[in-house]
Amino acid sequence: MILSSRNRLLSIILFSFIAISFSLVVPIQQQSFQTTSSFPVEVNSIKKVPSLLSLENDSLLNNLEAYYSKIATEVLDSTISEIMETVSETYLTIHQLQFAGREYCHISVAQLMQVLEYELEHQVKDSLLGSIGPLIKLNYKENTNLMELNTMISEQLGLLVNAKQVADNVMKQIYQEKGETYFSSIWKSMFDKKWAETVRHERNEIMALKAWLSSWLLDIEFTLKDTLDTEIALF
Repeated sequence: MILSSRNRLLSIILFSFIAISFSLVVPIQQQSFQTTSSFPVEVNSIKKVPSLLSLENDSLLNNLEAYYSKIATEVLDSTISEIMETVSETYLTIHQLQFAGREYCHISVAQLMQVLEYELEHQVKDSLLGSIGPLIKLNYKENTNLMELNTMISEQLGLLVNAKQVADNVMKQIYQEKGETYFSSIWKSMFDKKWAETVRHERNEIMALKAWLSSWLLDIEFTLKDTLDTEIALF
């Protein structure tokens, strides 16, 4: 049976866990035998063991980073693709439901899609993938199993997504209100009907779009955790 590239990487990781566990046992047995014998302990031979374990540990960490990065990339690509496929219909639905000021709204779907795609690809995806290696080094211990690591990595990446901040950044780039003082806003809302309806319309759109985008971004943590756990269960 030919393993997929992801399963092949997972098998390497699991084998590395076993290899390191076995190598931890051997030096203890050797050291115990040497101390009970009449021959002097060979210090140089013992000093080689930590360096061997260090190499094996580095190899395991690299394999873990490659494995988690591969799955995270797939989850993020899928999520971003679904967001971009549905953003046009979502925006138009929200826009049509806001009757007051609808004819004055100057936001285009193309503009929204351009800003959103850049934010998701470069601010969300790149940031999360760049954090996987440091998070693995921070969380991995010799007695950590993959299920525990799955939980820690997915939860911490979920926090790093910062859904509210991303949604705020996107909306600020799309809806750029001209600076108005408190009193000028009150004055315009009373005497400039077009301005008041436009502001009300766009603010309602902002709230709805923020909620929609945040719900997608908050799902990344749980989708990633489910995907990681499923991969182990299927292996």
